[in-house]
Amino acid sequence: MISTPSDSDVFHFNYDVFISYKSEQDSWANRIARSLEDMGLRVWRDKDGGIRIGEEWRDEINAGIRDSQNMLVLWSRLIHENSKSVVHDEIRKMKEFYEKDPRRRFFTVNLDGISLHELLSPYHATYSFRKLYEKYGDNGADNADVVEWYKALLELLRGLGIQNVVEVRFAAIAMTREQAE
Repeated sequence: MISTPSDSDVFHFNYDVFISYKSEQDSWANRIARSLEDMGLRVWRDKDGGIRIGEEWRDEINAGIRDSQNMLVLWSRLIHENSKSVVHDEIRKMKEFYEKDPRRRFFTVNLDGISLHELLSPYHATYSFRKLYEKYGDNGADNADVVEWYKALLELLRGLGIQNVVEVRFAAIAMTREQAE
């Protein structure tokens, strides 16, 4: 059984973010994970090596939650309407860790505007991905262009405590000297 660190424990987080989501929305979890990893964050996600071959998946998920400072829940109607979803168990487990360690935090990406689970409602949520989700659907995260994705991502980053995001715009073009003159 995985234990919760006590106040006397010195606990180092192996991951910055644990992503909890419904498998039908894997494209959103995957693109968010890649975006966070590109910014140097360590992300735990079941399909990115979080669950090792031959291991008990519930134990692996619990270890991922235990080892993560932040829990990011991709909330949607699919999860809301399925009270037996593993996501509900993950939320309860993270809440246990959160209550014993104030360094932890919840953050919810509300994909489709459905009301939040009672355990999530006290914590910050962003609706910044809602328009993209409505436009591209369950499997369409990779269809969002870089500009619209970046705009949606900004609020998520602030919610995770990442304040120093610098936007660098540039254009790379090639032309002859004659064209330039």
